[in-house]
Amino acid sequence: MYGVSGTIISIAMIALVGAMAHSEEAFYLVRDGESAYSIVIRDNAREPEQTAARELQSYLETATGATLPIVHESDARGESNIYVGHVNRFGELFPDIRLDELGSDGIIIKTHENALFLCGDEPRGTLYAVYEFLEEVVGCRWWTSTEEHVPERTRLAVPELDTIYTPPFRYRELWYHDTFDGLFGARLRLNGHHHPVPPEYGGHYSILGWCHTFYSLLPPDTFFEKQPEWYSEINGERTWQHAQLCLTNDEMRAELTRNALDWLRDNPDAGYISISQNDWYGRCECAECLAVEKKEGAPSGPLLHFVNAVAESIEEEFPEVLVETLAYQYTRQAPEHVRPRHNVLMRLCSIECSFAEPLTAEVNA
Repeated sequence: MYGVSGTIISIAMIALVGAMAHSEEAFYLVRDGESAYSIVIRDNAREPEQTAARELQSYLETATGATLPIVHESDARGESNIYVGHVNRFGELFPDIRLDELGSDGIIIKTHENALFLCGDEPRGTLYAVYEFLEEVVGCRWWTSTEEHVPERTRLAVPELDTIYTPPFRYRELWYHDTFDGLFGARLRLNGHHHPVPPEYGGHYSILGWCHTFYSLLPPDTFFEKQPEWYSEINGERTWQHAQLCLTNDEMRAELTRNALDWLRDNPDAGYISISQNDWYGRCECAECLAVEKKEGAPSGPLLHFVNAVAESIEEEFPEVLVETLAYQYTRQAPEHVRPRHNVLMRLCSIECSFAEPLTAEVNA
C-alpha cells in the first residue's frame, strides 16, 4: 500500500482499517480502446479532487487510448461511472461508511455493480486512492521524477474491489534528492515538511520551527539578562551559551507557551508545532530539574513533563494541533513514568546510526 518502501520520520501511528480485496472481474472499463465511462466529481469539488480526476483521466488515456470525460455529479448519467471524491452517490450507496472518520490520508476504493468509487480523507486521500488504483489495477509505476511506466492496455477489466485503508504513518518523508520534486513526492504519497507538494495535489504538513526551537521561542538576547533563571544552570551558574531551558521553571513555561500560541495564531494551518531542545547538550542541572530526572530515570523526564504541560495549554485553543518534540542525544532514553499526552509526538533521532544497514543490525544496537 502507498508504494513507499520506507519512512525516515514516523510521527504518528493510526489504525489500519482495511486491505485491498480482489475477486472476480466486476466490469470492463475499456474495451478495444473505447469506454462508455465518465469520471464524476462533485459539483463543488475541491482542487485536489479535480487534480485526482485529471490524473486519472490522463493515465487511463495513456494506458488505453480512451479519453474518459470529467463531468460534475449534477450532469452525470447512468451508473457506468468512476466517482472521484466526496460525491453524494457514495453516501447514498454506503451510508454506514463515514469519509470524515477515515483518519489522516485514508482511502476508499470500492466497486458497486458497474460503478467505481475512488475517495478518501481530505485533502489528499482521494488523490491517493486514484494513485493506488493506477498502480494496483492499471499497472502504472513512478520510478523517479522523470521516469515512469504506463502499460499499454486496450482492454482494462476492473475486478471487484473493496478497500478501506488508512496509512499507519500519519507523516511520511523520505530524504533523497528526487523526492523533493513535489509532484513525484505526491505520487509516492509523501506529505512531510520538506516535500513541496503543490496545494492542488493536497499540499503537505508544516511543522512550525521544524526542530530545536527553545531559543526561537525564548531568545536569550531578549530574556536572559532579566530572567537568567529561565535558562540552564550548569556547574552552579545560569548560562544560555550551549545550554537549554530550565524545564521546571513555571514562569518560563508560561512565557514560552504564550509565544507558541502567538506563533500558531499567525500560522493557523500548520497543524504541527515543535517544542524541542536546542541542537547541543547543556541540560539544566538545577536541583528541581535533577529531582525530576532522578524520579524518571532519564533526562527525558523533565523534557516530557514540560512539553506535556505546554501541549495541554495549546490544546485549549488549538485542539487539532500536534506538538512535536525530540528524543535526541541526551533525551533519547525513555523516562520510566511520564508518557506523551495524546497531542504530543516524539521524533526519534537516530543520527549516529549506520543507514547502510537495517536499524536492527548489530552496529545499530
